[in-house]
Amino acid sequence: MTATKPTPLSPPSLNHQGVKILLIEDDPDDAYLFMDSLSGIQGNDWSVKWAKTLADGLKIAECEMVDLVLLDLSLPDSLGIETLLKAYGGFPSVPIILLTGLDDEETVN
Repeated sequence: MTATKPTPLSPPSLNHQGVKILLIEDDPDDAYLFMDSLSGIQGNDWSVKWAKTLADGLKIAECEMVDLVLLDLSLPDSLGIETLLKAYGGFPSVPIILLTGLDDEETVN
């Protein structure tokens, strides 16, 4: 499967069954890199949805079950530890893996 570069108007969607991953990442290039990395993994049973904002990710959580959240800490509508706290409120029983390009130890501590 070849991944196509997502644009803000056409979010990527990798459609496999099984583990449902929600990627909350505002940068289309970073989303593309993630999707491209996953497309090369054989034998896994997963699907990925992409949300560009925390608000969009939380809307998805209201409608769909997810098994894992990959969360950027720097989003247009939330920044830093507040992003994690808000996401945890929306996904209290779902593992959350934090992603950040920030070079700020205070933010991630």
